[in-house]
Amino acid sequence: MTQETKTKKNTDYSASAVNLCNPVVIQEAHEVLRGIQQKKLDLQDRINACIPNELKVELANLEKEELSHINELKWQIDQFGSYQDLMAGFYALKQRKVSLSYDPNVLRIKHPKEAELVITEVVDSKKLDGLVKAGLLDKGSLITEGITKETESYAYIIK
Repeated sequence: MTQETKTKKNTDYSASAVNLCNPVVIQEAHEVLRGIQQKKLDLQDRINACIPNELKVELANLEKEELSHINELKWQIDQFGSYQDLMAGFYALKQRKVSLSYDPNVLRIKHPKEAELVITEVVDSKKLDGLVKAGLLDKGSLITEGITKETESYAYIIK
């Protein structure tokens, strides 16, 4: 009987990454960061083995360098675009997160029959999503009609 090894797939951020264009400058900066992070891990192993003060200081300096490079990499992502390499599992990207909110007054005007099903004190987004999935409402028209409002926020993903 043979055992199969399952390999974990790397996350694809194509749908939520901002300006995903895999610029070389981001790839190179990301490789430098990965080198710093590997040095940090290697140093942590050495510290754990003997824990002299000089290594603790060196680790603190690498952590400062790493933080500085992460901040620089975030700035570069904003300037040049996001980078992702699915095969290698490397990510240096700015991810767009969208929160939806619904206007119950507009929903009552545009879809009074369906509004009765989903409005309590605020629009029940799970039930409204159910109506969209059932084909009773269209997600695009909910946005264009002003029923759905998108709120964007951003997170940097650097792995």
